[in-house]
Amino acid sequence: MKIILQHLSVVRDTLSREAKKYIYSLAVLCFFISTAGAQENKTTISLLARADKDSIVLRWSPSTPGAWMELNRTGYVIERTTLSSDGNFDRKSYIKLVSRPLAPLKKEEWSARIKNLTKANLASPWEAAAEQALYGQPEHKATLSDLKDLRDQSNELDNRFIFALLAADNDPVAADGLAWRFVDHDIRSGSSYIYRIFSPGSGNEYLDTAYIVVDAKAYERSAPPSSINVEIGDGRLRLHWYENPLASYSGYYIDRSEDDGKTFKRLNKVPHITLQPKENHGREESEYIDTTVIDYRLYIYRLQGITPFGELSEPTEVSAMARDFTPPPSPQLPEAKIIGSQSVRLRWQMKNAPHDFAGFRISRSLNPTEGYSLLSSAGNDANEFVDTTAEKETLYYYVISSLDTAGNEAQSLPVSALIVDSLPPAIPIGLSGTIDTNGVVRLHWQASRDTKILGYRVLWSNDAKHEFAQRTPIIWKDTEYFDTINIRTLTPTIYYCVASVNLRHIHSDLSKILTLKRPDVIPPTQSVFTNVNVTDSSVILHWVRSRSEDLANQLLMRRKKQEGDPSSGWAVINSLGREDELYVDRKVEQLTTYEYRLITVDSSGLRSQPSAIVQCRPYDPGIRPEVKDLAVRFDTVTKSVLLKWSYSPIRKEDYWFIVYRSTEGRALAQYRAVKSDTPEFNDTEITSLPPYKYAVRVTTSSGAESKLSNTVTVNK
Repeated sequence: MKIILQHLSVVRDTLSREAKKYIYSLAVLCFFISTAGAQENKTTISLLARADKDSIVLRWSPSTPGAWMELNRTGYVIERTTLSSDGNFDRKSYIKLVSRPLAPLKKEEWSARIKNLTKANLASPWEAAAEQALYGQPEHKATLSDLKDLRDQSNELDNRFIFALLAADNDPVAADGLAWRFVDHDIRSGSSYIYRIFSPGSGNEYLDTAYIVVDAKAYERSAPPSSINVEIGDGRLRLHWYENPLASYSGYYIDRSEDDGKTFKRLNKVPHITLQPKENHGREESEYIDTTVIDYRLYIYRLQGITPFGELSEPTEVSAMARDFTPPPSPQLPEAKIIGSQSVRLRWQMKNAPHDFAGFRISRSLNPTEGYSLLSSAGNDANEFVDTTAEKETLYYYVISSLDTAGNEAQSLPVSALIVDSLPPAIPIGLSGTIDTNGVVRLHWQASRDTKILGYRVLWSNDAKHEFAQRTPIIWKDTEYFDTINIRTLTPTIYYCVASVNLRHIHSDLSKILTLKRPDVIPPTQSVFTNVNVTDSSVILHWVRSRSEDLANQLLMRRKKQEGDPSSGWAVINSLGREDELYVDRKVEQLTTYEYRLITVDSSGLRSQPSAIVQCRPYDPGIRPEVKDLAVRFDTVTKSVLLKWSYSPIRKEDYWFIVYRSTEGRALAQYRAVKSDTPEFNDTEITSLPPYKYAVRVTTSSGAESKLSNTVTVNK
């Protein structure tokens, strides 16, 4: 039983003491224990205590039925000594707390006590249980039917001893009557005491003596039981919890509320005790199963532990509700029938449907034992479903589930169905490809959306009008294919197509034909210049273009004539189309010799050798810009004429200005030459009669001239 404590439980009661006092007291207790253990153990006593500020309650019991019988005869001696603040005590200072050994009540004393308690309406069945444990069938009968599950018919003394322990743990009056309880009121709050209890008939004060150290302090109610958990069932709730390591309980009371905690009703008349097997050395777990609940009704349970002093611990609460876990009967699904080319029909039967039956679920999987996904739900009066999403050549498994309003489900046995595919698969689309200069062909196409595709066949031909031959000896699984072809051939193109193959080896029609051009490794022929015309500001080129079929464009190149490397200095001045045979170059300089050549480029980027070079030189027409802004002014003081003008040359060259003059109505004639860096002239030779007329012309070292400027006139 839980109240049979070992001597080492004293250690727990001393943990709140100062370190020095605790260590010294523990040494004293270990001495007592080792002394008692060194002798023959016949009537071991287990002792514990509960302190309050004005009293200390002692509770003890023998550890065996035989010891109980012996101690009932000899009684119990209770002694006490005070533990000093430094942890010392005098072994000879024990005082007796009872004048004579404390013994159980006599039978007639029990009867008188029960009568008095009954009159005061304070009687408890535990007093009768204690009396029956001591003396057999009591004079005042007590209802102990709630304890019959603890009886061991093989040993009456063991049963009586168990009844006595239960009675003492649950009722202080019963513990007093059994001589297993004593209250010491002669204490001082804050003091520490050592108590010992032993049998006076042992002949040795240390033999079978129980010791305990107690601090006189305010009473603290026992901690609640450890967290309670609930296991939900159908019409039942299983409450289970673990022993609280900080408290020791002899049993538990379970109360239940059905009105959200306003009132509670006790479910067990006697403490609930879970007997643990001897081999269970782990943390003890207790349980209580309530089978009087109604599904989906909320209950609040309150659990309180009972200490060996007959006191209740702090409560702990938990709420829960039972629910329906009983599934409805399983539907009967005989078979699945194929309808047309892509539908499966299911028909089932449902017998003895319960009152809370809600309907059906139709599920499908590719595996008969797992992986089912919901296809549809149906009402409770349905018995047929047609699956229109089934794919051909796929083996499906179907189950029908029945459901009730609580969500419970029961499945039928699975049935299978397979739609045989007799139609060809879809034609492949998106065929594309390339050929590199090494003759490696890379083909790619879109994967078929048909899930029953086994693979593809690749076919080819050198002529789109000829019959295509298989290029793949086996069914090709991928959507990418590499091939190698001969590119040194007169046949410029090659053709490919693809067919898909399903699981039944049925081939689709051929895809659209893909035309691929073999890489061009022969450069195009050259273009040939036929004529070159020049002007003073342009070069006009004529040629006959290359007749290569794959001609893409023509590169016209130019350079100024130079000595040295004939391949250097060339620059592309324009990229011309394949049909062009004329080009006018206007970005030229006069008297500069230019060289031109053509390079043709085909569609593969191959270039021809350069054409024959032609030369040309834009000529100088000998005309220069006119003089601008010619102005004249007559100086009356010096009797001279000042001419000024402006001029912008078009090229770097040597030039000068020629001034023309006319007098007395004669024609203009050359008069003076002026250097190019002096755009003015001062005529001081004014002798004849006016008027005087002037004009200016530009003359270069190469003989080129400008037009005569405008004429200006001077009148005196």
